[in-house]
Parts: sequence; structure tokens; C-alpha cells
Amino acid sequence: MYLSSTTGLYAITNGGSNIWTFPMTQSLVSSPVVASDGTIYTGDDMGNMYAVNPEGAQKWKISLQAQSRGYSGTPALAANGDLYLAAGGRLFAVTSTGSIRWVFDYDDGYAAVASPCIAQDGTIYVGATWRRKFYAINPDGSMKWEINLLSDPGESCAIGSDGTLFFGLPELSAISPSGNILWSNNTFYYSGWSPILANDGSVLKSNSEFSLEKWAPGGIKLWTAAGGVTAYGFPYTSAAVDAAGSIYYSASNCVFSISDEGNIQWVFVSPYSVQPTPPPRPPTVISPEVGPDGTIYAVFGSYIWGTTLYALQGSGSGPGTSAWPMLHQNLRHTGKVEKPSIGALKKRADASFEIPISGEIGHSYTLQYTSNFAHWTSVTNFIARTLSMTVTDTSARNASARYYRVTSP
Repeated sequence: MYLSSTTGLYAITNGGSNIWTFPMTQSLVSSPVVASDGTIYTGDDMGNMYAVNPEGAQKWKISLQAQSRGYSGTPALAANGDLYLAAGGRLFAVTSTGSIRWVFDYDDGYAAVASPCIAQDGTIYVGATWRRKFYAINPDGSMKWEINLLSDPGESCAIGSDGTLFFGLPELSAISPSGNILWSNNTFYYSGWSPILANDGSVLKSNSEFSLEKWAPGGIKLWTAAGGVTAYGFPYTSAAVDAAGSIYYSASNCVFSISDEGNIQWVFVSPYSVQPTPPPRPPTVISPEVGPDGTIYAVFGSYIWGTTLYALQGSGSGPGTSAWPMLHQNLRHTGKVEKPSIGALKKRADASFEIPISGEIGHSYTLQYTSNFAHWTSVTNFIARTLSMTVTDTSARNASARYYRVTSP
């Protein structure tokens, strides 16, 4: 796993060992993004964007400071390898080789946090804090549509399986892909949170009292959990769900495990949750993530006492099955739904076929074949443990013609 901090980018094994550290001269304000070839992209608060290879060496660095007026947010990774990053009120499209493809001026701010998201058709969505707008931008950098807001937007949106956008405008809102607001609800105001989606498509978001709320896709609030947290809850975080339906939420340097019905299953209290009153600075709290084996990863600490990465025992299942089960959608933080794909087939000496498949780590997939496109037969079910894996179809030895597809729940 890769972790950004104020001192650099860290590569850490799932056993807790630090493999390497990529030092940074400026603080990191974004989550690292991992491409399918293993390249890690991250930026600092001075408008520098870095590409780091899996061994920890720099591939390239691009400075956007003069054009961006500072760096904000986590990049999103497009299907063609382009990176979209919101920096200082401008949205940049940067190629995988470090060249600027286009720039879209969407805001007037210098330090507002904004992380773009990408729909399956390639549309980029981002909110503007100073202009108080929500934008849909085409892959070529032209504007598709905009919505005027009454207040500051949230950091990023969640995208449902049907393309519906869920966003803080600042109230929780559902927006159609064409830019129509389907519904809005505002209970406890705060614009900084980013929603995620539970396995049943319901929306999970934090509120200004540091509690977690669950909303039905139609805009009805179902429950509020983890309320009454009196410790220091800054900043606001997003939840994460696993395939078994458990919800994990960080607040006040604690991790709450919450059932799909809103019941607290357990609470992990880190040593940082007990601090002098008042604290010198707000504690560092990062949104939790669910690993491929169900391990829960969370970071706690403070600017004064340092930070610690924790690995916690979860339900034993991988990331959730919804279209947006965690902040920035997936463990690679690409900001888009990762669709499975099949590479070039390879015929073996025994006439069976090797089928290379790329998918999202921790997700379940089914490989199927057909000879007539009317009936599909399952070859195997599997959980992706790496970004790319190979499945062998031994039943293809005597087949005259066979076509494959890979599906996910």
C-alpha cells in the first residue's frame, strides 16, 4: 500500500513493513493514485505533480505552481492513462508522460480541496468552492454543463451504477448525468464530506456532528450512527463498506464498525483518542479502507504526537460490491469505476487457452464463454488479488469457436 504524509510517500507491505520512502520537500495534500502499470501519482501543496515507479524512484515531475496557484485534491485516472487534477481553481489533464494536455479554469480559489471523479462515459465532475458551482467537463476539456450552488460544495462525489451523482452541494444531492438535481436533503450542514455507496445503493455520509448517516437512493434518511462522539473529530471523513455489508467509519481517532442496519458492532479506540484539552492542533484522521482480504486500514495521530497506520481485523471479506464503496471509489484511488477487461488470448501447447484479465483488487468476477452469443457458460469465479491475472480455460481444447466475457456482481 502507498501512504502520503507531510514528509513523503511511503510504500508499506500488508504486514506493516516500510519498503521504501520517497521524500518530498513540500507537504502532501492528496491521496496517492496507482495506475495499472504500478506507477504511483501524487502531488504536494506547492503545485508539483510526481510520478513514482513501484520501486520508489521518480519517473517524472511536473510543476503546476505558476499555472495552478497551489495544489489541491486527489487526481482521477482516466481510461487512457490521463490524470485529471484540480489545482488552485484549475482542472488539469496531464498525460502519463507528464505533459499538460489541457487546462479548464473552473474556480477562483487558491486552497479549496477538490477531487474530480470520472463517469463511465469519460465525463469529469468537479465542484468549485469559490464560484459555488458544480461542473461536468468533457474528456477534451470543454464544459458539458454547470450547476449554480448556494454554498461551498464537497470534496468529491460518488457515482451510482446508473450514472446518478451523489454530492454535497452542500446538502446531500442526487444529480442526473444530464445535470438535473433529482433530490436534495440538508440535515446537519457541512460541505467537506464526500459520500460513498453501501452495497444496496444507499448513500453514506458524515455530518457536522461527526456522525454517519445512511440515506436511501430516493432521498429518505434511514439512520444515524456513531453519534455523541465528543473527542476531536476533525477532519470529516468518508466511510468504507466491505462485501459482507459492514460499514467502517473513522472519527475522533477511533474506527467504528457499523452494521448495515446502523448498529455499532465494535469500536477501535486508538491511543490518540485521549489528548489534552484543548488539543494544540486537530488530530489527523484519514478515511478508512478495506483491503482485498477484509483488513481495515486506518491512520490516526496528530500534528504534535505524530501519526500511526493501523491494520484492523474486519469481517474477512474484501471491498464492497457497490459502484462506489469507498472514498475515490477503489483501493487505487482512480476516482472512477474500474471495469474488468480481457487481454489477448494465448493458446497453450495442450490446446487450452490462457486468458489475461484485468480487474479491481478484491472484487469478485465471473469468466464466461459462448459460441453463439445466445447462451453463456461459466468458466470460473474468482476474486482479483492482483491488477492483472491469468485464467486458463482447459475446456476450450476441442472448441471450434469460443468468445469470452468477464462480469462482476
